[in-house]
Amino acid sequence: MTMRAWMLGTTALALLALAAGAASAQQPQPGAPKPVAAPKPAPRPTAPSAPKPDAQAAPDPAYEASLAAFEALSPQDRRAVQEALVWSGDFLGVTEGNFGKRTRDALIAFEKKNGLNPDAVIDAKELQILLAAGKKAREAVKFAPVTDAATGLRIGVPAAIMTQRTPGKAGARYASADGQIALDTAVIPVAEIDLPALFDRLKTESPTRKVTYKLARPDWVVVSGEAAGKRFYTRFAKGADAAGAPVLRGYTVYVPARKPELERVVIAIANSFEPFPAAAGHAVAAHPPGGAPAAPAAPPPPPPPALKPTPAATALAVATNRYLTLLPKDCASPTIAGREVRVLRADAASGLSLIEVSGANARPARAGAGAAAAAGAELLFVGYAAEADPGKPLDPPRAVLSVAAGVASPERQGGLGVLVGVQPGMQGAPAFDRRGVMVGFVGAAARPPTLVAGVAPLRAYPLVPVEAAQALLAAAGAPALAPAGGEPQRPASAGDVAAQIGPGLASVACLR
Repeated sequence: MTMRAWMLGTTALALLALAAGAASAQQPQPGAPKPVAAPKPAPRPTAPSAPKPDAQAAPDPAYEASLAAFEALSPQDRRAVQEALVWSGDFLGVTEGNFGKRTRDALIAFEKKNGLNPDAVIDAKELQILLAAGKKAREAVKFAPVTDAATGLRIGVPAAIMTQRTPGKAGARYASADGQIALDTAVIPVAEIDLPALFDRLKTESPTRKVTYKLARPDWVVVSGEAAGKRFYTRFAKGADAAGAPVLRGYTVYVPARKPELERVVIAIANSFEPFPAAAGHAVAAHPPGGAPAAPAAPPPPPPPALKPTPAATALAVATNRYLTLLPKDCASPTIAGREVRVLRADAASGLSLIEVSGANARPARAGAGAAAAAGAELLFVGYAAEADPGKPLDPPRAVLSVAAGVASPERQGGLGVLVGVQPGMQGAPAFDRRGVMVGFVGAAARPPTLVAGVAPLRAYPLVPVEAAQALLAAAGAPALAPAGGEPQRPASAGDVAAQIGPGLASVACLR
């Protein structure tokens, strides 16, 4: 595959990525979980008093001790420490040998995992333990730098993972046997495309490609994101080849989006990249013949942390493998119970989408659809709220079936809205009146809710009427929602509604 072909079109990177392997999102399977009432607001915490503007912060003795111990190491050992912390999975940074908060936090994390004193003061014994751990992890994937013959760049390749190498005229591909993990190298003459134009192409988004990070400097560019269920990280640098001709050299690495254990490999590849290596194997600043050597550029930042499946919307089952929902606009790689979501039809006016989940065996919701609610009517919203685990602050929130009460109110633009406090993850939750009849869905807010002590306060949301859902289903050739039956004998409670509708709901997770 030539680099010229790879660059054609604004979605070329997405076409190179294959479907990601299935991995379960941290959310319950569609079923009948026990409903959980919306949490009561906790007392508002008292904000700490701000320091005086002219007050000078006193040095932190613990930080100073960590810094002194780190700087006592040789420059080579400082870089080796950071490289080992990358392989231990504790450091997501550039391995330049400079000390900062991220290096200190990584040392403490490593010390805690290995039963060492968590003070980030590295001594000879800890250095030996750390370097041995890094070496073991690195050798487990057979990571070693290679000089790519097709491009002239030098880069680290995990040979135990990327067992296949396919050479090309303008680059090479190193890939796993199943093609799910890949590293593509490339060289492009500046006469064909310069660095700013390449950056413009690389940062272009499409329905199947979302850019989550982009950075351009005079001599290099970095773009990363999500495409077709895979995370990608692309980096190109400007310089000159052996003949003095200006060229761009770079690479793109692809990994399945839901395999965070590969993050250390992606970081190590980024830190090993030398676009224009000297004969001794060290990076050099390339410059045109006859010109003055350029000052070494600061290395680009490492890839951003891996995105994780996070509950973002609620879906209503209308068939065993089809749902109605309102997907957030920034939703990357939506899944239900770890299965990939495919949008069959979407209505831009209401925000509703009819989605399909291959392999799902959902129980269609037992919800009778009724007419639009009247202003002032009390409504109940049942959906999956994103709930963080206080004991695991770094883990993505879990999805918990919840109920929120609101009141229908006229919107300024006409139509009907609702005043309700819905937790993150409940976008698209169906709305019911006090008879237990479904009257609509909670729409997307203009901006994300601001939580107060972890609870969403009351605010205005659009109320998408049932009629919009019926129209979408009709346009897709799908059966309509069943109309409501006879009048219930008594007003439906929150528990009644949740018990009736819960088995037919699912949480939609997005990578965030």
